[in-house]
Amino acid sequence: MSKVINWFIGVAMMVLLLSGGFAKLFQFFGWLFLLQYSQADISVGGQIFVRIATFLLAYSTVGLIFHFIGFFNGKVMSAGYFILSTLIGFGLNYIVMLIESHIKIVLMVMGALLGALIVFFIVLFIVKRRRKTINE
Repeated sequence: MSKVINWFIGVAMMVLLLSGGFAKLFQFFGWLFLLQYSQADISVGGQIFVRIATFLLAYSTVGLIFHFIGFFNGKVMSAGYFILSTLIGFGLNYIVMLIESHIKIVLMVMGALLGALIVFFIVLFIVKRRRKTINE
């Protein structure tokens, strides 16, 4: 059985080699490598957040996927982690870059939401207090 599987693997490798499939595969991994090291100019705090969030999201996602399918192979999981962490890191870098470039608008919106939330709780407290005094 092992010889048959090895024969099919050899034929698949020959087809990939002759069709240029390996060139596309190497081009893809080269793109991933460059993507990993071409980060936008973000602050040190943003970079720390991106690194930690990328690790947590990619590691847990790969674990969940392989736990769900019931296949635990360290080499395959490592490759999956590399690909996912690269894509997640790129996405988080972009999001942090957008937030940092529009920080004034983000802070004004967050301040307005916080102010509205504080006013809501003050009004809620006053209404409850009035109902309590009316009922007594």
